Amino acid sequence: MNGSLLGRTALAVLTVTLSLVVTSLGLEIGLRLFWDGYYFKLHRNIPRGHVDFHPTRGSANIPNASVEYGDPEFRTLLVHNSLGFRNREVKPEKAPGTTRILTLGDSMTYGIGVENDETFSARIEQSDPRIEVINAGVSGYHSGQELLLLEEQGLSLAPDIVLIAYFWNDLVDAYRDEYTRFTVENGSLHFDAPSPPTREHPAFSAGRERRRNVEWDYKRLRGRSYLYRFLSDRLKILRYMLRERLGTLEDRNKYVTAAEFEPAWELSFALVLEIANVAHAAGAQPVLVILPDQVQVEPDVDVVGIDDSLLTVQERLLPFARAHGIPVIDLKPGLREIRAHNGVSLYHRYDRHWNVHGHREAAGLILSELRAMGLVPSRAS
Repeated sequence: MNGSLLGRTALAVLTVTLSLVVTSLGLEIGLRLFWDGYYFKLHRNIPRGHVDFHPTRGSANIPNASVEYGDPEFRTLLVHNSLGFRNREVKPEKAPGTTRILTLGDSMTYGIGVENDETFSARIEQSDPRIEVINAGVSGYHSGQELLLLEEQGLSLAPDIVLIAYFWNDLVDAYRDEYTRFTVENGSLHFDAPSPPTREHPAFSAGRERRRNVEWDYKRLRGRSYLYRFLSDRLKILRYMLRERLGTLEDRNKYVTAAEFEPAWELSFALVLEIANVAHAAGAQPVLVILPDQVQVEPDVDVVGIDDSLLTVQERLLPFARAHGIPVIDLKPGLREIRAHNGVSLYHRYDRHWNVHGHREAAGLILSELRAMGLVPSRAS
């Protein structure tokens, strides 16, 4: 009797298991044949698909890369030129009568969430044939990495203007970076070059190992199974929606402590000033562009976990830049007014990078300010 019951139970479990396996295989095959919503967020042999290791900056855009990239809210194609910039090819010599602008920044500048020709850099260039804009943004960069990029690549392009795009996480990322490490000693900025400058450097490999331990199995499965990708995306959207309903959307950035806040700002000030000085010495005009967070522009958005002190970048940077003669474009007032006027969101709801509307409006504001400063030609006739 017990043996018969045990046998029937085992048979039922086996039947259910086989049914699940067959159903999963069928769905996997069906998605592979008919679903065009699949993309690789990770290329198998290239970390994150569009960036790779760099000996001084830790990471850099991969030259000539062409990678599909996305989150549940969007799917885009990331295309780099031979310099690794998300840009068309750039000639060393700019055309006569052309004002060349180099934009430095992180993923907001790079344009996560939009196509190459939809970034604010591309929009500015499209507005006037007399203006050339080179998008040198790199996802995850902070001001120290941007300084090195300017020195290692940017200056050779002889820009007339260097836009320094600053987002509040630059404060945290520059202070926390143990690989591309800058410090301020007795008021002077110092770069502690990584030695040895390899993936095996303790600071670099430790971070990579932590990410691998937490994410590798998940990402390896996501990178191979269409069914897993399909389900995980929809569960992610559902999780976002629930958090939004409950008012618990989270920002998971690592913050600085109260004791580290002022030293972190001291480092940020020093880095911004050094970028400006390097640009000036090369004959380029630096312009600081302060990028607002979504919660500063769209009052209906509530993100739990952001320390309000980190959203004081305007209050800290504006007087600093003015005291050092660095022109500033603060996008917060203009974007807030645009959002209030037309009600259209300028950010991806859950990813929180600018969407197409955000990049277009930011481009218009930046171009208008540059014209008012007399740094670019007046409006084309």
